[in-house]
Amino acid sequence: MNAGELISPTLSALRRTDTVEAALELMNSLGVGELAVTEQQQLLGYAPAAKIWAEDPDATLNQVLEFPLYPLQARADQHLYEIVPMFAALQSTVLAVCAADGRYLGMIDLRQLNALIGSTLTYKGVGAIIELELAPRDFSPAELMRLVELNGAKVVGMVVNDSNDDQLLVHLKLNTTVLKAILATFERYGYQVVAAHLREDTTQGDDERFRSYLKFLDI
Repeated sequence: MNAGELISPTLSALRRTDTVEAALELMNSLGVGELAVTEQQQLLGYAPAAKIWAEDPDATLNQVLEFPLYPLQARADQHLYEIVPMFAALQSTVLAVCAADGRYLGMIDLRQLNALIGSTLTYKGVGAIIELELAPRDFSPAELMRLVELNGAKVVGMVVNDSNDDQLLVHLKLNTTVLKAILATFERYGYQVVAAHLREDTTQGDDERFRSYLKFLDI
């Protein structure tokens, strides 16, 4: 699934001529903390409620916000798992999606994205979960899937979180509980395996820790 398929039909972009009051009312009605600001189908940036709530209600967004030269955005063809680190970098509840020619297409809602990822990670089919720690520059969903598939298995879900020291924690949900060869492959290719959950030799303690982790993610 790519970014273009994840665009929420309920999220509307703001214009920079909109007032602070109108922007806050729209965010409140949509239940988000930010909205994209566009002009002539081009993304200008984002209007965060936290930055504008104390401003003059009659002031326009153009008067109270400075828009960056290159606002963070997802390309329409980017994979679901490439989008997750963007939300972390932006620290936003929405992410704008643009076409290859720069045209603004819409926004992804973080709540809907989390629900989708959560449903794949907590997929009820039989399968183990591998936890990897890696640098952001080494994160490639396609490569991780390839290494799993080398061993005859499939990735059926993935969650990416920030770790300490600017690292990423990547959780892979697989369609198998036999992990010995897969773990060996990851280690051979230089990936740091932090843990493996729900494998054939799992313990009750492992299950409890994993359920606690899912509760922490609120999925």
